[in-house]
Amino acid sequence: MNTVKLIFASLFKNDAAIEGRKKSWLIALIIFLFSTIVAVIPLTVATANTNGSSFFGSTLYSFDIGLQKFNQALDDNDIDLTVAENLDLEHILVTTGDLAPMYEGTNTFYQYKNPVSNQTVIKVYFMTGNTITETTDFVTGLLALTNTSVAPADISSFIVFGSHAMYAYLYNPAGVADFSVAGSGYTSGFQGNFTNVEPGTNLRNFIKYDASNDSFDVNTAAGQTKFMNNWKTFFDNSYSQIKQTLLWSSTGIMIGVDAIIGIFMILMIFILTRGKNNPNHTFSVLDAFKIGSWSMLSPAIIALILGFIFTSYASMIFIMTMGLRIMWMSMKNLRPMPTGSAPVKK
Repeated sequence: MNTVKLIFASLFKNDAAIEGRKKSWLIALIIFLFSTIVAVIPLTVATANTNGSSFFGSTLYSFDIGLQKFNQALDDNDIDLTVAENLDLEHILVTTGDLAPMYEGTNTFYQYKNPVSNQTVIKVYFMTGNTITETTDFVTGLLALTNTSVAPADISSFIVFGSHAMYAYLYNPAGVADFSVAGSGYTSGFQGNFTNVEPGTNLRNFIKYDASNDSFDVNTAAGQTKFMNNWKTFFDNSYSQIKQTLLWSSTGIMIGVDAIIGIFMILMIFILTRGKNNPNHTFSVLDAFKIGSWSMLSPAIIALILGFIFTSYASMIFIMTMGLRIMWMSMKNLRPMPTGSAPVKK
């Protein structure tokens, strides 16, 4: 049987996969590498399709209204939140203006409350003068808050603006009120930096100018859309550098994991055929590698298809299907045969 036909046959026939050991090791290596790459495509695509603006894709619990009120407060108090370039050519966020008028009472943060329920809709913390470690520790502390009827916590959706990074977390106020949601129970979370944000970007202007620098009235439906588009674009740009890093690291890790699983299954084939009564005990390590590699293609294709359907389980599908393929092969084709049965031809 020629190589192409044998490859197609190996998708559903164990005998064809075993027959592949008679082909060149280079073909087996190509199938091995191709299978590990194909299996991670759904996860890679899912990561590539995740944007910073996805933060706004869930129920917002009036977060958008709070964001508008915050933006209006920036403009009313003549406060600029501008992305600038420092001496190290890093993009940082700089605050210009007196923040005190934005604070309520002794608070050191801006907050907007629902005028009807008096529940806090959003809190905004300015930490552009703090170190990266201080900002990270502060956010970690907010996420670690406990919330019980005995010791209720003041938890609400918030944004933290640091000099090098920003954080945003969304909470269900009803869950906070009935103590079922603590600091770690956010419904949507975001972390970004300003590496890919254009220097000169001023968050204050999001309520006045669109992407084309044309003015608009935020109190109109069209103005509301342009306002939110400004923030969505900002979130996308803030997340893009992290997204690129995550895309390459997660893809590389999963390729490595799938390769290790493949090697483990190859080792299983070799071990399962070691018994002296096993008619296939003459298989060498190279034979096991070839058989295992030829067996990987169909699990990889199944993982590719099901990974797009069940995205949450994309990283596990190849592992499970590869395990099932080798189990099926070991039970039907590689197990010791009854006395008188002929071994697989060498």
